[in-house]
Amino acid sequence: MINGGAQKNTLLTINGLKKEGYDARLAYGFTSGDEGELITTAKGMGVDLYYIPQMKREISPINDVRAFLELYKLIKKEGFDIVHTHTSKAGILGRFSAKLAGVPVIIHSPHGHIFDPEADIRGVSKGILGIRFFVFLERLAARITDKIITLTGLEIEQQVKAGIDRREKFITIYSGIEMEKLINVKVNVSEKKRELQIPLGVPVLGTVGRLDSVKGHKFLLDAIPYIKRASQGIKVLIIGDGTLRLDLENQAKRLGVEDNVLFLGMRDDVPELLNCIDVFVLPSLYEGMGRALVEAEAAGVPVVATQVGGVPEVVLDGKTGILIPPKDPARLAEAVILLLKDKDKRVSMGIEGRKFVTGLFGTEAMINKVSDLYEDMLKICH
Repeated sequence: MINGGAQKNTLLTINGLKKEGYDARLAYGFTSGDEGELITTAKGMGVDLYYIPQMKREISPINDVRAFLELYKLIKKEGFDIVHTHTSKAGILGRFSAKLAGVPVIIHSPHGHIFDPEADIRGVSKGILGIRFFVFLERLAARITDKIITLTGLEIEQQVKAGIDRREKFITIYSGIEMEKLINVKVNVSEKKRELQIPLGVPVLGTVGRLDSVKGHKFLLDAIPYIKRASQGIKVLIIGDGTLRLDLENQAKRLGVEDNVLFLGMRDDVPELLNCIDVFVLPSLYEGMGRALVEAEAAGVPVVATQVGGVPEVVLDGKTGILIPPKDPARLAEAVILLLKDKDKRVSMGIEGRKFVTGLFGTEAMINKVSDLYEDMLKICH
């Protein structure tokens, strides 16, 4: 179970449901990647875990059939009332095995969808054949699914347009964030900056996410030379790890900005780091919702983000941040410079961002909506 937005959402959901009295358990496959792992966190929460070693990240017909059979045996043995699957591949295997095992209620959370041009599943072609293959499977799986939970309203429109199922099959429940860890964080910013060797008074940008092409870090690095013309001492915190780290480090050197960029890797002090950032940047090519944006807004940081996927439902353009086109370093730099030059705007956007996300994106709100959905589905299906 890698360290990603969908996985964090799943763990928070299970933990919250357990507190509500549900006997919630988790079956998982691949345990780690360059992004880090969350199994240690899950064990620390006391989550009951079932490891399915055959459930790999990549598409593999032999392993996928074996994973399907293992899931079927597990579900049949335990006699679950509800099976709630998460992400595309696990969602296909889990829903069909649950249906075969006679589970009364089947719910699915795609956490975005594979048929967006910039989305990705390892082993599946991004070409038309790969997309059509997954659309076909998703349509089949939707027929045996009682409800599909989307991250945003836009995702419902995209799913319906792709012919996955009728609109009534879908419901939007925003991914929950642990607000208290971001709002009530205690940090000595001066000490933290000293630890990072950032001089006081130097503007700081930051981004959080796995180092993968879909996250668009390349375009953030390309923007730094433009930004340096307006702010020579700029520092950029890149928080997260992944397969592209070496490529990005080399790119920073080629651009002559290696002294401006700090590759921090995986961190457990993200709330503290957010308090050191003047402007948060998310240059993604695709986002289902953008948990990192919600976390930044909860921390009171103004954001610059690409207008992709569900991001416009998370960032109010001109009010909590600035939305820009993807793959456009010049526009990214322009938006960042605008905010760096206007402290009042940064403060105002930070305040508005925190107010906006606190009520909508809290863990408690998410758990309440998921719990209500479970109860409604159980009444209908029983």
